[in-house]
Amino acid sequence: MSVRQKYALNGECFFENARFHMERNDFPEIPIGRVGMRGGWFIKMRHKNGTYRPFIVTRQEVPRFEGRFYFNVLKNDGSSVFTVEKQGRMSIKEGLSGVEVEVGEWLKEENGYLRDGGILVEYGLQIEGFLLDDDTWTFNFYDPMFGSQQTIGFHEESKNGGLSYLYCHKQLLTFHSPYFDSHKETPMIELPGDRKITVELKARYIDYLEFFLEVCHGVLRTVKDPLIDAYLAFAQEYKLSNVTRLLDQTMHRDTSGKKMVLSSAIKTRHCLADWLEEQGSSRELAEELRDMGLKEIPGEAMKQFVRFFFTH
Repeated sequence: MSVRQKYALNGECFFENARFHMERNDFPEIPIGRVGMRGGWFIKMRHKNGTYRPFIVTRQEVPRFEGRFYFNVLKNDGSSVFTVEKQGRMSIKEGLSGVEVEVGEWLKEENGYLRDGGILVEYGLQIEGFLLDDDTWTFNFYDPMFGSQQTIGFHEESKNGGLSYLYCHKQLLTFHSPYFDSHKETPMIELPGDRKITVELKARYIDYLEFFLEVCHGVLRTVKDPLIDAYLAFAQEYKLSNVTRLLDQTMHRDTSGKKMVLSSAIKTRHCLADWLEEQGSSRELAEELRDMGLKEIPGEAMKQFVRFFFTH
């Protein structure tokens, strides 16, 4: 496996007729695809003070991000030169660039930097997460990560018949939940080749899962009412009690003074207590519970309901 294959977005770009383009300073932009949920990425040979260097860029707005990138020039004998590997916090404005090389050095025949008169560049780009305007870091779950054994993928069938994927590191989820310890005991499937163990999702769940995975990794600013049930359903399905506790605490903080939805309240502890305080009598509670099957109510919630009936 080559070094560049350790990056979600990787490949080779060949800039033909290098001498001609250097004289005119008009190297073409070579599109390289999509990464970090943003398209329009391309590579160009950029000119500066009599030098040229490969450069990855996009015209789309990209916030500051945590990631890594790779450049390598392949000489005409197949060997490597001007290799760059960088990792850390990056900005498109600061540039993702390779080594600056003087025009004369590029063109000197004995150096062997040109292949059939052109420059062959290997590249790789991986984005781990983005810094939002409120100074919160979010994770990039849309690109596969190097090392399939350390990755869990979630997928669902998309409208066009393909598969939509989200990816995250396996270590954190397996630490907090036995659900992910062994794919043989859970509804996961092993994809052919070097693909990840994946969890199959019901239709449209993947829209909610991105935000849920943020919560799993500790990124949670506020709880939006339409998403509460989805978050809690994922937490219970995947046996992530730490996420349930975090949601409980956050809902208790953010929904103070608001009427809670019963289906959300019964899945937590603090919020269920708040919700019960809003019920004026046993009759009102009975009306709320009328359409809910007993099997849907967790044991801890049932104990609180029984206590309420006896005391009201």
